[in-house]
Amino acid sequence: MNSTDHPSAVRSRNEFAGALLKLMERYPYNEISVKQIVLETDLVRKTFYRNFTSKDDVLLYITRKVLKDYFRTINSGEGDVLTVIFRFADKNRRFLKLLDKPAIEVKDEKFLFEFIKAAFSQRRKTLVNCIFSSKIVKLDKEEIGKLLVENGFDEKVRGETLSLEQYGKLADAFLPHKTE
Repeated sequence: MNSTDHPSAVRSRNEFAGALLKLMERYPYNEISVKQIVLETDLVRKTFYRNFTSKDDVLLYITRKVLKDYFRTINSGEGDVLTVIFRFADKNRRFLKLLDKPAIEVKDEKFLFEFIKAAFSQRRKTLVNCIFSSKIVKLDKEEIGKLLVENGFDEKVRGETLSLEQYGKLADAFLPHKTE
């Protein structure tokens, strides 16, 4: 990250930081690209890379800025520690909520974890076999394969090839068939 304190550089960094926060309110962090951040501002890609190396660098900039403000307040002695913590949380509510936002949204988080555990329950087996043998759903092998295909997956897919987002999609699709 470019650490110059020139007013235009600081203004650009703050604009990119605001754009990232705005995008994080609408999209999961891992789906946001540098291109989206740049498009959210009136600045150009060259300016982005003059100030940051990646979107992670922007998030680090925001975090450092927030923590710097927190420690400045703590060290100033403006009230007791608990009051300072509550003021900090209130002032940075938007940012703190975004950090607490889950990477993916699913209907039943517990079932997602059960589904992933089942997918890795047997070595070198297809997802159909793993899900069937785990008995987490009330479906036979054929129905499991059909549901995979309906959701855009090959019925011979293996658990280790799927992303977290794909597991989320499948867990939501299999949820209505969950065993009680």
